[in-house]
Amino acid sequence: MNQFIKKFVQIAVLTGSLVIAGNALAANFDPQPMGNHGFTTINTNCSQDCANQKNSISYNELPASKEFTVYLNFHNNTPGHITNAAGKVSYASSGSSGSATFTGQLSGSGASTITDTATITNLPSSWQIQFVSGFVRVEEHYSNQGTPCTGTFPGTWPWQHSFSNPSNAPIGTLHYFNANEGGWCDQGYVFAKFKIVDTTVNDPTPVNGQCRVYNGTYSSQPATNTATGCLAGTYQDTQDTQTQWRWQCNGLHGGATTSCSAAKQTINQPEYSYAWGWSAWGSCINNIRTRTAQCLRTEVGTQGPSNPVVVNDSYCIQNVGPKPAPQTQSCSGTPSEDTLSIETLGATNITQSSAKLNGRVLAGSTNYVYFVLGTNSNNLTCSSNNKYFPYDFNINRNAGDMFSYTFPNGSLSSNSTYYYRACAQGVTGITPGQIVSFKTKKASSNENHVEIVTEAPQSVTKTTADLCANLVEDGGSQVQTWIEYRKSSANSWSETPTHQRYAGYFCQSVTGLSSNTSYVYRACTPEGCASTRTFKTLSSGSGSYDPGEAPIIITDDPTNVRSNGAILNGTYVTNAPSGTCWFEYGRTANLGSQTRSYSVGSGYGTCVHNFTNLAANQLYCVRAVIQTVNGTSRGGIKCFTTPGTTYTGGGTVYVPPRVVVVEENPQVDLSALGLGLSLVRLNIDDHNDVVFPGQQVMYEVTWENISHIDLDNLQLKVTIPSKITITSASRGRINPEDNSILYMISDLRSGERGELTIGGLVGKPTIGTALTAQAELAYKNPINFAQENALDFDINDVGTRIAGVTASIFGLGNITFLGWLVILLGLFIIFLIARYLYLEREELRAQAYMSGYSPYNNPPNFNPRPQDDYYNPYRPNRG
Repeated sequence: MNQFIKKFVQIAVLTGSLVIAGNALAANFDPQPMGNHGFTTINTNCSQDCANQKNSISYNELPASKEFTVYLNFHNNTPGHITNAAGKVSYASSGSSGSATFTGQLSGSGASTITDTATITNLPSSWQIQFVSGFVRVEEHYSNQGTPCTGTFPGTWPWQHSFSNPSNAPIGTLHYFNANEGGWCDQGYVFAKFKIVDTTVNDPTPVNGQCRVYNGTYSSQPATNTATGCLAGTYQDTQDTQTQWRWQCNGLHGGATTSCSAAKQTINQPEYSYAWGWSAWGSCINNIRTRTAQCLRTEVGTQGPSNPVVVNDSYCIQNVGPKPAPQTQSCSGTPSEDTLSIETLGATNITQSSAKLNGRVLAGSTNYVYFVLGTNSNNLTCSSNNKYFPYDFNINRNAGDMFSYTFPNGSLSSNSTYYYRACAQGVTGITPGQIVSFKTKKASSNENHVEIVTEAPQSVTKTTADLCANLVEDGGSQVQTWIEYRKSSANSWSETPTHQRYAGYFCQSVTGLSSNTSYVYRACTPEGCASTRTFKTLSSGSGSYDPGEAPIIITDDPTNVRSNGAILNGTYVTNAPSGTCWFEYGRTANLGSQTRSYSVGSGYGTCVHNFTNLAANQLYCVRAVIQTVNGTSRGGIKCFTTPGTTYTGGGTVYVPPRVVVVEENPQVDLSALGLGLSLVRLNIDDHNDVVFPGQQVMYEVTWENISHIDLDNLQLKVTIPSKITITSASRGRINPEDNSILYMISDLRSGERGELTIGGLVGKPTIGTALTAQAELAYKNPINFAQENALDFDINDVGTRIAGVTASIFGLGNITFLGWLVILLGLFIIFLIARYLYLEREELRAQAYMSGYSPYNNPPNFNPRPQDDYYNPYRPNRG
């Protein structure tokens, strides 16, 4: 309708037969200002203009805060004023149904009231909806020509104000739409943020009390609290008997209570444990010494074990196993692997008031381990009084065995540094580990000392995959890690087993996957999960593939723009065997719709779509998208305006398209963009002007962040000429299909630089041809999220080797083409001068002969030849 009015007004102006005043016409709100979503939309959580997203969302999509936003997009698309314009959002504040409806309303004087709805689904069985905040924002005040719209809002653009009641969001006066200005004036949105509160009352699950089992006899009560006495439930001490230590584990939430006991140690019957130890080394015989295993008995008391006692071997054979064979070593050699060696590992499970100390046996064996701890590293020895024994300190441990001690909550001070070391009893005495430290967390601290990144998967088959991650920062100690994964269509996550690890790259295998299915996965620690990645299992066969880097795509300028159509273009790098590309589009930078998809192959390529059925004189924004088994990538947003049509007596005149610059944030500080338009300086050079067949070349690629902002996920591709075989690369992955190197730069901080070297062997190209190497660095501008690229080239002429010197088709390699032109011109001038001198000499000789000159004595009877026979007239070039 509004297109008809525009054309009608244009015809009236051209013919001069009709004058229409904008205020004289009735005004209306556009019922679908953002495309096909109406004017009421909903989004999970966004602080800026995220309208035109969805008409419905699920409760499961909401973030942890359970907040979401309802938008009312308004636009006066007729030539009349709308005064007293206002928005209204109606909703149920509580309920028990599975969905809730939000009704948006736009009203104003001189315009019809319109309504639209958006819903939230999969709600809890009982819920409340609370209004959080809201504001009205007018987005556009300029025509497509860049001039202010007629009758705009006063004050600084963008015009915005808050409201406290979603049922009354005053907008103000929306001035008329002037068709001659060619823009969308006085449009914007109402932003209303809400929060869902789950009021469902769930009865807690009953927990039955469960005892910790104690075998053997004890001289004192072994269980004194929940941690040591109960596997489930709460600890409660009860009356002991003459033969038993007694306590009970009380059930929780109606669960059963269980009585527990341990046998008392009778008089003269202490508790013993047995382990094989080693005697002292014997005397050297033929430079060989020997030691034998001996049975050691350890008595367990209230303050820790006493010194081991050598007893009859039958005790260890009965309780531990067969006696080990004797050990021998060279008297002049270094201590054997059986010499006890202890390692102190980093602390884990660090909280405000507790931590877990860890140690490991590197070599030898021991059956007596403990830790010492203090607030100062000085004088921290294994003989210190503050010893902490693991509950199983007295079992036999060999090389590779771990041991640990966990401080209960409240044992340590918050925000404090502690030092500790592991200790163990060997045959020859106490062996200490190194001293390490840790720091407890601050009280009510939200500090995150751990950073983990989800990496590309490996070895994907029909039903299995190796999911990988990189623990970038471990906070100084081992961290519990796992990987969560699910089908792309599912809502719940499955988890791999957890592992304690230090910083580094790792992979975990998952099985039981469905073939030809897309999956989402992410790496996790107790402090949170990293961003997700995707992959797709094979559809057939028994082989596997190793996914590479995520795909790259660039939105190129649309071509062949007409009043009713255009050609959309994109350039991609799949980084995979195949993929799918398409375009997202809309009448604003918020997009909202997409074209059909196209299958693409490996390597570089272009994605093209014939964009038809467009409206004349209309703004359109587009963005290229690509998806492979390694993930989905989007290019930057490009906007263009279709040309209008003007009708004259002679036919139709097409108005050329106008260039439209859409800025999401016009307050960008251009000084932050670095030196020039690119954020990155990129260079490639092999330090040669001319190369020859069989020559070894080395390309150096350097990059530097020359801006004041940090960049993430940069993708570098270096393409080497096909006539040069890549022999080495210091970084990245060689792609033999197009003779390139692909390298992912996870982050590039302000002022940071990096380099990559590539070795190559020149083949047998044609002499005189040019070999061009190209480096391309793709990244996303964090200010406006536009896809940007840095490019550089290195060009070599192909020559040959002459007497050990590299020469091109024009000569020596260090002389340019212009230099050779100058040399050739000089040689030509010298030739002309020499020829002139030669002719002058010949003329002088001819004149001498004419005068009777003879350079030799004339023989007798010599008669000179007649002079006119040859030299008269003078013809120096004759004969």
